[in-house]
Amino acid sequence: MASGSRNWQYLACVSGNLATTCIGQVFTWSSSALQKLKGDNWEETSPLSHPVTVEQESWIGSLVQVGAIFGPILSFILVDKIGRKKTLIATAIPYILSWILLATTKSVIQIYCARIIAGLSVGAVFATLPAYIGEISDKEIRGAMGSFLQLFLTLGFMVSFTVGPYVSFINFAIISTVVPVLFLIIFPFMPESPYYFLKHNDEKKAGESLIKLRGKPDSDIQTELFEMKAYVEASKQRKGQFTDLIKEKAIRKSMIIAIGLLAFQQLCGMNAVLAYTEDIFKAANGDLPSEINTIIIGAVQVVSSCFVPLIVDRLGRKLLLQISGVAMAIGLLFLGLFFLFMDRLNMDVSAVQFLPITSLVFYVIAFCFGFGSVPWVIVSEIFPSHIKSLASTVLASICWIIGFLVIKFFPLLLDTMGKDYGFWLFGVLSFMGAIFTTILLPETKGKSLQEIQELLENGLSLPEKPQIEKA
Repeated sequence: MASGSRNWQYLACVSGNLATTCIGQVFTWSSSALQKLKGDNWEETSPLSHPVTVEQESWIGSLVQVGAIFGPILSFILVDKIGRKKTLIATAIPYILSWILLATTKSVIQIYCARIIAGLSVGAVFATLPAYIGEISDKEIRGAMGSFLQLFLTLGFMVSFTVGPYVSFINFAIISTVVPVLFLIIFPFMPESPYYFLKHNDEKKAGESLIKLRGKPDSDIQTELFEMKAYVEASKQRKGQFTDLIKEKAIRKSMIIAIGLLAFQQLCGMNAVLAYTEDIFKAANGDLPSEINTIIIGAVQVVSSCFVPLIVDRLGRKLLLQISGVAMAIGLLFLGLFFLFMDRLNMDVSAVQFLPITSLVFYVIAFCFGFGSVPWVIVSEIFPSHIKSLASTVLASICWIIGFLVIKFFPLLLDTMGKDYGFWLFGVLSFMGAIFTTILLPETKGKSLQEIQELLENGLSLPEKPQIEKA
């Protein structure tokens, strides 16, 4: 049997994740753009006739999540009709349109519209890409392939952090169109998911796609193709309905696990911290300029995210999430202590001026290694084919509803509770995420999509034991 090549799997994963680089740019655009819209020199840096208010600032930071709530619905309508690949290609259009609106804006309302439009693509990509990657990947590397999402997301962060502070508001928007255009050029050459073709009774195209993805001749992919076909045929017998998300035991458990993981991903506060990174560093009155600290955070995210694909299929999903939740709580504990000393106790913090950047670096590394990407890997694994699109739609919308609330009220939270209590609240929620993982999450490392369904059907909350595998 030919050993095969995974080159097309890697190419599809990398080019597909250019869409998540676009998301990273959208998320962190506000970090430096808001400084231009409200800073001391706003007359020179803003295209608006007035500085933005605190209320307008919170909407600019959070309206992406509003659009992202509805993006999964568009994905659900398209993904089984035109395919995962074409749905992902379509997401490039709202990205490009949103940057054009920002480059030509003269009003806050136009900025609001641009952010909502970009959010539509954000939600659609998060609902579609994990499923696409999960379906084209060998089970031995599926976790690594899924974790590329976090790496390319951080590359988008890094683009915004390094470019945004040093170019004009208009040029920042123009430069940001490069990545979605590149995605629009490259990704159409990638193969479609074999599962999509099998769902549409096109076994010939499914076989061609699988031959390309596995780098093997037709004779060597027949066993896997047969397993995929059996999996899809079994799913076809049941039309996915909303009631299935509650009634069926395995799917109900999958929903509880997925909602919990995605909720804690948002409630740990990372997206809020990213949206207001420069504001946080300005408040800390550090020795380094806030934009330099922000670039450091972006670089740390990229470097730490590079290691996740190397370890997620070795250490497993569960252990990484446990470590991530506890470590984030520790980082946020020390970040809160700094603001306790400075704001509440009015102490001289010059001796610990390093604490904000080091705490955030530790927090960011912890997030990237676990809750940044692993929840979406798990979402792509734990649902059967007939319900996957519907489940992904519901989950992505829930995720972004929570994300909107966190980012919208993050400035108010810090003003009302104080920065110390605000960051400690996120720390407590991060630790609760680790506890949730320990109690409810089964280990899916190295298991096929069919085996994971059997694991959930059997009601196991721990990795399968050897005697069960033999049964």
